[in-house]
Amino acid sequence: MDFGMWSRLSLLLMLFLLLPACGGSDTSNDDDSAADDDDAADDDDAANDDDAANDDDAADDDDSSDDDDAADDDDSSDDDDAADDDDAADDDDAADDDDSSDDDDDDDTEDVEFLQVHINNVAFDFAGYYSESLPHLTTPLDASAVAGVVQSSFPQNQFLWGCQVASTVYGLHRCTGMMGDFGGTVIVDSRSGEPVFAGQTYWMGTGNLLDPESTLLGPAQDLGPTGFAPGVVASSTVETNGFEPLNLGQNALNQALASVLVANWIGQDSVDAYVWLQPYTVGMYVPANADWIVLLVKD
Repeated sequence: MDFGMWSRLSLLLMLFLLLPACGGSDTSNDDDSAADDDDAADDDDAANDDDAANDDDAADDDDSSDDDDAADDDDSSDDDDAADDDDAADDDDAADDDDSSDDDDDDDTEDVEFLQVHINNVAFDFAGYYSESLPHLTTPLDASAVAGVVQSSFPQNQFLWGCQVASTVYGLHRCTGMMGDFGGTVIVDSRSGEPVFAGQTYWMGTGNLLDPESTLLGPAQDLGPTGFAPGVVASSTVETNGFEPLNLGQNALNQALASVLVANWIGQDSVDAYVWLQPYTVGMYVPANADWIVLLVKD
């Protein structure tokens, strides 16, 4: 074999030996590529999983936001309901206030009114007048409680404390003290529970007007003008305690009703008249020391 042939054989042998090595290198590359493809696929899957998880989280956030919005709506609704309740309560309070105001107005119109006219027993001229209005009690005053009212109203006049209720006319309790050295008469209104008249009666001497005090009487000249249309009363009662005849008491009532002031006070209202003789001296009855009291009651 010549040298040229040997060279070619050697070259072929070397190529033969190198071919498996080259083929193994390509397989490894294929494996690496496949592994890389697998890793990429895994990465894609992981990324997809992360995206899905993120989507789920976002959905959860949306649901949570919706729940919060719903809760806020509920709270707002509760607040609106509470506000409505408060408004309703305010309306009720306002209605109660209106009712209370109406009740107060009713109370103002339920006062009992009095006008008393004093006329001298002998001269038969006016001695003065006094008017007042008093609120009603819830329960009228019973006759058994009159002595207690007298005691608390006139603490300096102990001789009146033991007075006895002699009569009750038109809701007026007449409580008379013993006509001894010191005595007197107190008229207590059962509707208001207040005394409307009190006068002393002395055995020796002359008693005083206690309620109203003489200085509080309106001037007699105010009663002087008399009209042609006298006032009219629904009913009247006259008491004299035997000192004077009853017709004088009726005359005193007629004179009082003839006063323009009295007639205007009566107006068109229903009025009752209680008339009695108030003596200020009884040891030796002095007619000039007595007055006719005409007490008009408007209720």
